[in-house]
Amino acid sequence: KTIVLVEDNMDLRVYLKDNLRLKYKVLEADNGESAWELVQKHQPQLVVSDIIMPVFSGLELCAKIKANKHTRNIPGILLTAKA
Repeated sequence: KTIVLVEDNMDLRVYLKDNLRLKYKVLEADNGESAWELVQKHQPQLVVSDIIMPVFSGLELCAKIKANKHTRNIPGILLTAKA
């Protein structure tokens, strides 16, 4: 099973990857654009994404995933540090 992990904070991304890689193949991206390319290429079973990121946000990434007929069934989890 493959997860695309999208987080621009490298420390948090490494922490999450270290915990997820025990059970999943984890593909990493540090912005929404890179993540979108990974999603299209690898068709992961899950996308875990920060909301606030450079290039385009996690919300914009989710909108792209859900608008595309080839990716719309991929579930996503959004993370945020916002209150």
